Amino acid sequence: MPKLTLVAVLAGLTLSGCDSPNPMAIPDGSAREPEAAPTSGLKIENAILTISNLAQTTVTELGADEFNFLFLWVNDLGLFVIGVDGPTFAEEAGSFAGKTLEFSCAGTDVSFVNETRAILNGGENRPALVTFFRNFNMGSSDERPPDLVLGVVEVFKQIPGFEERNLPPESCSH
Repeated sequence: MPKLTLVAVLAGLTLSGCDSPNPMAIPDGSAREPEAAPTSGLKIENAILTISNLAQTTVTELGADEFNFLFLWVNDLGLFVIGVDGPTFAEEAGSFAGKTLEFSCAGTDVSFVNETRAILNGGENRPALVTFFRNFNMGSSDERPPDLVLGVVEVFKQIPGFEERNLPPESCSH
């Protein structure tokens, strides 16, 4: 299994200048009404990230005191957006269970396994709700993109390049 060499980790993104009446609006017109407050904390620390049998890498630290979504963009696969309270079109595709986050979507198995602590603060076990956008490009066409980008955001439009794309989400079962 190849080791990834380029990993960009983005955390602490803040929404500024949100002019949409619904900040969860998705380009295909569907939307997520804010139903609950953000989940109380996520911490990925000294974790092994495995993406099917394609790649494996270590994530040294990524966390937020409050979060709505964790996103994982994998070059040549697409964008996975994971949360415990997802938009209405998100699918239950895995779980946050103690030190592990695992999900399976669009033929890809993803797992994060923390070395020492639970991924969700308080150690709670929750379903992982996943939204998938195939062919989502995160880099510009004139430069080599990283192998993956990982981050924590409050709303989808904070994901780099999300607003410029007009891709509807795909089912995890395809």
